[in-house]
Amino acid sequence: MAINPEQLASSCSQVVLEEDPQRMVWEAPADVGDHSTGGLVCFKNVPTYLVHNDAGNYAKEKRSSPTVNGYTIDLHGILDIGQYMTQHFSKKNRGNIIRSVRRLEDAYNIKYTRYYGEIDKQECDHLVGLLKEMIISRFEERNETSHTLRDWEDIQNTLYPLILQKKASLVVLSQGEIPIAISISYHYNELFFYFSTSFDITYNKFSMGSIMLYKQLEWSIANNYLFFEMGWGDLDYKRRWSNRVQPLRNHYVFSGSEPMAVVRYTLVSLKSRLIAYLISIKVNVLYRKVRNWMTRKKSSFVPVVYELEEVSAPPDLEASQVVNTELPGNTHLKTILNDFLYSSQENYSQTRIYSYKDDFYIKGKTCCKKIQISSGAGGDNVLKT
Repeated sequence: MAINPEQLASSCSQVVLEEDPQRMVWEAPADVGDHSTGGLVCFKNVPTYLVHNDAGNYAKEKRSSPTVNGYTIDLHGILDIGQYMTQHFSKKNRGNIIRSVRRLEDAYNIKYTRYYGEIDKQECDHLVGLLKEMIISRFEERNETSHTLRDWEDIQNTLYPLILQKKASLVVLSQGEIPIAISISYHYNELFFYFSTSFDITYNKFSMGSIMLYKQLEWSIANNYLFFEMGWGDLDYKRRWSNRVQPLRNHYVFSGSEPMAVVRYTLVSLKSRLIAYLISIKVNVLYRKVRNWMTRKKSSFVPVVYELEEVSAPPDLEASQVVNTELPGNTHLKTILNDFLYSSQENYSQTRIYSYKDDFYIKGKTCCKKIQISSGAGGDNVLKT
């Protein structure tokens, strides 16, 4: 994350464009000397385009040395999503992203819902719970730990009121009435903060992460945002999509008349400089490797290994048992179904998986194939009902 979104949305009294159209100015909160904060307010990992306005006589402001880089899509001069895709991506990469969007929308009854300014509290909690389950499944598949989940209680508690205030939004991509991808974002004037996204891993073939980012970016451009912020973290999708990489700094605002605030700033800034030095010599990379090695558990995720065999004379399947791929025990067959829809360009409404004797068949409008699932690779746990 590049910015603490709730702190930015709640504590800053104003964010405006400076004369330089590439920079935004934020003002310190008026209660900077409040004893509840010890007289010190810290804004962590602030990008260089977000600069602090003159604090005046009531407060001082200091900046730390950069610790990490932030990834941003600068939208100045961008009129629509097509323009950005053409400017930023090669023809091949652009085609792959757009093809994923079209194949998903051609294969299913896809609906995009944005909750922004209005949402039922129960619905909000339900969707956030689904997003958490998606994140857990996604990281279980990768055998990694999600740092976002460590703060999940705070995220869930603050999201609902921020959506009502239009300081946050929740986007749901649904297949029919079933959510298959969910995204949380935060908003502040011209800044759109793309915070957390996950999806049903059985739709991996469709590059769901790219589809959600594409749709969020499309909406941001249409609604006149100037910065699409993706935060820190050297991840492949951030490198591919961003057109602006800048160092992030911590900003400290404190009352010069509060002795304890000065002491607190001194201690916190020393800690920040130490962290910056350790990051510069890659200690953080070593730490993550050691921590992951020590805490890594054996993943319970078993990928499905299968082949689709052409059948010249398929059996009569109409009287056979149709498999409900939405049942929990049929996750591997659901993956096969979604993979088939992507590669064959068939439609979900016209495609079924059948259980015939001891075999499975997948049949669309134009073709039918026999499913050969390797034993011990997801096949042993598949239900046939």
